[in-house]
Amino acid sequence: MRLNDLIATVLLVPLLLGFYTKYKYLDDIGFPVKEDVGDGSYLYRPVNTTFNESFVERDKAVIISYMNSFAAQHSLPIDFCHDKTVDFYIVDFRVLNDKKRYPSTTNRVPEIWGLYDSYSPDPARAAIILTDNNNDRIDSVIMAHEYAHYIYDIYCWSDDWPGDTETFAVAFQKYYGLKRFGRMYE
Repeated sequence: MRLNDLIATVLLVPLLLGFYTKYKYLDDIGFPVKEDVGDGSYLYRPVNTTFNESFVERDKAVIISYMNSFAAQHSLPIDFCHDKTVDFYIVDFRVLNDKKRYPSTTNRVPEIWGLYDSYSPDPARAAIILTDNNNDRIDSVIMAHEYAHYIYDIYCWSDDWPGDTETFAVAFQKYYGLKRFGRMYE
């Protein structure tokens, strides 16, 4: 078995665990579509969005393959420390940028296009909350950035990465954009 195959296997193991719990801070939003995106994860979305089950499932697999290379390149250990399954929520830009809903985040940056939230009533679940930009490349890069926060969290790379979770996600976002689309997305 090659090292990359081993890394891919180890990265996928924690993604196969979990069960569904809806997040309280999104309870007021009616999600008419709930799709299973594999490995116990779900996608909650409005009807009219470019995000769908196949987009999330496909891009998640592509992101994991690039994350394997990125982790190997930076000699990051592959020992997960948190058992969490991540669910994906597609919300309107105004919802994600509501200062009452997400005060700690919206007060730090002018606009938010994606958010990783590791805290939920269920410690085995996390959420990636995204807005739909109607641009597959931009949506993919934002999803990669937020997924990087998730990977950083479940592998506890705070001791192995020279910065915090945001510097890690930005570094991976640039790597991913360059390797997949031929340009860095800042």
